[in-house]
Parts: sequence; C-alpha cells; structure tokens
Amino acid sequence: MSLDKTRISHYRNRTVLLTGATSGIGLSMAIELYKVNAHLILVGRNKEALEGVITEYLLPIASNSPNCAPPPVPNIIVADLSLPESLPRCPLNKNAQNLTEVQKCDEEGNSMTIVNLINDLSQISPQIDAVICCAGLSMRDSVANMTGYAEQYIMNVNYTSIVTLCRMLIKQRFLQDGNIMVVSSIQGLLSIPWRSSYAASKAALQAYFTTLRHEFALQSVPISITIVSPGHVNTNLSMNAMTGSGTAHNQVDENTAHGIDPDDVARLALQATIKKYPELWLFPPTHKLIVLIQHWFPKFSNFFIRKARKDMIPVAADLNSSANKTPAKKNLGDNKKTN
Repeated sequence: MSLDKTRISHYRNRTVLLTGATSGIGLSMAIELYKVNAHLILVGRNKEALEGVITEYLLPIASNSPNCAPPPVPNIIVADLSLPESLPRCPLNKNAQNLTEVQKCDEEGNSMTIVNLINDLSQISPQIDAVICCAGLSMRDSVANMTGYAEQYIMNVNYTSIVTLCRMLIKQRFLQDGNIMVVSSIQGLLSIPWRSSYAASKAALQAYFTTLRHEFALQSVPISITIVSPGHVNTNLSMNAMTGSGTAHNQVDENTAHGIDPDDVARLALQATIKKYPELWLFPPTHKLIVLIQHWFPKFSNFFIRKARKDMIPVAADLNSSANKTPAKKNLGDNKKTN
C-alpha cells in the first residue's frame, strides 16, 4: 500500500476520539489528523502530557498555515485506563455489602473510569465520526516470571479498556456511522517467546473486533472496523514495556530502533480506514509468510520462531536452570516432625 497524503483529507472537519496520543503511533495520528483540520478529542492519563502535545506539536501546525482556517484546538479528556479500579469488579450479586467494590462499576459492570470518560465526552460532542485506539503496553519477560498483577495490567490496557470504551460508544449512540481503528500488533497474529500476555491481549483484540465487524455487517450497521497490525515500529514501546515484576524494561530493542517510522504507520493506517480495509499488516513479506505458514505448517513456523529468539532468553527465565528448579518432593518433608 503506497502513501497518498491527499486521501487523509477525508477526515477534514470530522470529530475523532483518539487514545494514546502522547507518544508513538498515537502522536503521529494526532499530527496527521490535525493537518487536515480534524476535530480531535485526545484521551490520556496525563493532563500535562496531553496539553504538551497540543502546544508543542499541534498548534504550530495551525500557525504555519496562515492561508487556511486554523483547525479547532483539540479537546482533552483525562482518563487513566490502566488503573486497577478501571477493571470491572462489580460483584454479580447486586445485594452485596462490599460498597467499595460496587462503586468501581456501574450497574452493568462497566468501569467507572470509562463511564466518566463517556460523561465528559457528552459535554464536548453529541456524536463522533471515528474512534482510533492507539494506547498499548508491551512486555519483556517469561511466563515463569510474570505476576498476576502484571498480566492483569497489560490485559486491561491493551484489551479490556478498549473494548469497554468502544462498546459504550456504540450503545450510547456516540458512534452511529464512520469507523473504528484499533492498533494491534503482528504478535496478535504470530506469538513469540517472552511476550505472552502482550500477544494474548492483542490476539483477544483481533478476535473481538473481527466478531464485531461480522455483527455490523449482518445488522447493516454503517461502521467500518480496521485492525492495524504493525511489526517493529521506531517508538518507545520496548522502553516502556513491562517486566514480570511490574517494572519498566528501560531498554530499546535493536529491532524496534530500526523499525518503521510511526508517521508512515499513521498515514497508511488512516488511508486504510478511508478505504475500509478490514485488516492492515505492516510488516515484512517474510513475516507475512510465517504468519500464513503457521496455520498450515505450524512445525515449520515454530522452528523459525524459536531459532530467531533462542539468544534472547530473559534473566531467570530458563526453567531448567538450577535457580528455578523446585526441590524434589522427597526433600519437602525432611523437616516435618515424625511420630
């Protein structure tokens, strides 16, 4: 798919809700949309960071186009979709006495963080033309090192918060036609070692929005869905990736450093939504071949994946190492009292 900047003008004067706009692909999306006078509603957890995007990246675009009517200043909604309380935790028993748990969800079990986001949105615009979900969090660790907290956190950021937001936008009629774009990953199609929860969250995202696309088609709902699956993109994704203990990876992977320019990803993805592509794969032909091979010849794809990742085993991830071996069962009772 070639770049065609003129086609992005489709978004002129359209209202777009954008998550993950403070960095990476989301920031590039915001810039490209603002260039064509889109009405942006930026969602993020850090108010200062959102305001910084507007003052440092977006408003200069307007000042550099004196012959054109400047686009409206973007609106911002502060919502931390990664907070533990943004997980639906309502007890199924509505007569439960644990009010602290009940307060975290509405009566349908929806996260109050997203309920409040929707309420804020209603004060800005009665309807939106597109929702673009770019927020995401990667990981770098083995299954053996992961904690329940880390797995839940990654799944909430990459899957639960996104599907809850889109479902509520649809149910409350904010999005009646137009398009939904979700940024997934090649790892939603091709799982590799040391990315278990990340790959699972992206695979869940793929399945959910593919199902929703079928439902829209059968019900003649005029909303298109585009799932964008990039390979390596030159962003801070690996720097911000979570380890099993919940800390940041704080390293730039070599493949990430040499990845696709996020500006190109944004332009191609926006064009894909305009053309109503159901899927957009942005990774090399060899990787596309492996994705296809794994469905027909999984043994061959497994060989290539494991060979490519053999030298990338994280510290303490080798289950055969002496440090990770569980004592034999006969030793577990050595300290027990005997009768």
